[in-house]
Amino acid sequence: MLREFLAELDEIYVKNHVGLQESLKIMCKHSNGKKMFLSFSRKNVNKTAENILKSLSCGDSITDSFASCDYLNFDSSFMSFIELGEKTGDLRRIVSYLKNK
Repeated sequence: MLREFLAELDEIYVKNHVGLQESLKIMCKHSNGKKMFLSFSRKNVNKTAENILKSLSCGDSITDSFASCDYLNFDSSFMSFIELGEKTGDLRRIVSYLKNK
């Protein structure tokens, strides 16, 4: 599921240069048109995006928002990269790197 989440985030946030919060909003709404029949993976991508977006909206940092996600547990290596991207302002490049890792 991490691959699906990163692929979608990369497509919207990195390739289309949409802001992070707006990208997550789009990911929350994306349902392939058949909400009743979403795959387990698709539902978790939606829930992960929703959870991170909610945390960001409450004023949490990007790193803390990813770390507090209930639907996908990001490992410490992943979180180190997210933190690096947040601190350096180069999160787009980090997301792209993680997607291809």
